[in-house]
Amino acid sequence: MTFSQSSDGAINSARFRQECEARYYVSQYHRIEAIEGTQAARDWWSQTISRLKAKRGEDAVERLRDMMNRKTWNASRSKTRS
Repeated sequence: MTFSQSSDGAINSARFRQECEARYYVSQYHRIEAIEGTQAARDWWSQTISRLKAKRGEDAVERLRDMMNRKTWNASRSKTRS
């Protein structure tokens, strides 16, 4: 059964994509912060959020922020940074 045939598979696939995207933006923020400083990272994030709002809408941006702030995968990253 393919993902397009299974609603559970489609939901899992969409959630996986969202989690990957959230991890990507968190890692990009930290990379920019380490190289260029906190203010540069904040400026980049502000621009990124503005572009995402224009392209996807406010609800999608809020879902992304929620996904980025989830502790399930974010906690393991913070343990490795200590």
